[in-house]
Amino acid sequence: MAMKLASKTAIIAFLSLSLLLLFTSCSNQKYNPIDYKEEYRLMNIVEKNRYGSAMGFHFRMFWDGEMIITQGMGIARFVFETWDEYFFDPFYTDLIFVHNEQEALAFPDNIITAWPRDDIFTEGLLAGIHWAAGRNDEDLIMHNGRPQREALIIEDFGLSYPLTATDLVDNWEKVRELWNAFHDNERATILRAAPVGGPRE
Repeated sequence: MAMKLASKTAIIAFLSLSLLLLFTSCSNQKYNPIDYKEEYRLMNIVEKNRYGSAMGFHFRMFWDGEMIITQGMGIARFVFETWDEYFFDPFYTDLIFVHNEQEALAFPDNIITAWPRDDIFTEGLLAGIHWAAGRNDEDLIMHNGRPQREALIIEDFGLSYPLTATDLVDNWEKVRELWNAFHDNERATILRAAPVGGPRE
């Protein structure tokens, strides 16, 4: 009986020690400042890539020593290691929004740059954002009698009407917050209509 008790005690002690080591290991990995720095780098690029893609920005990057200018998620095939997780080549240290291609050329090869298109798409995108932001409670009622979202005001997001292409760059976080406040259907309508100057109602 004493042997069985001692055996059980040894097993419990072993399991407790194993769990302690496991939690300690996970804790060390979780709070490693290098991991946090890397996580910030990755998510910063991911979030900016999402936003720039939604806004139809041009992206400039270097791949195998060659400069590439593409649009939106086009950069993903160059910098994602896999499509299953967010992993960017450590060569790219940041993604920076600029106002035009000329500004983009001033940055080193390890910086991805992005800027608004200088054509009717950006004009249509801004017109679409104004259209969505200007919709009132009646406009927002869906077929089931429920609103798609609450009515909103551009100024509540720290922005001024009318928005410009400069806002898309200099105030990108505020514009992203406004953009995310729209309903999925509104964002889809804006992007569909942007190439022809914006939604027509």
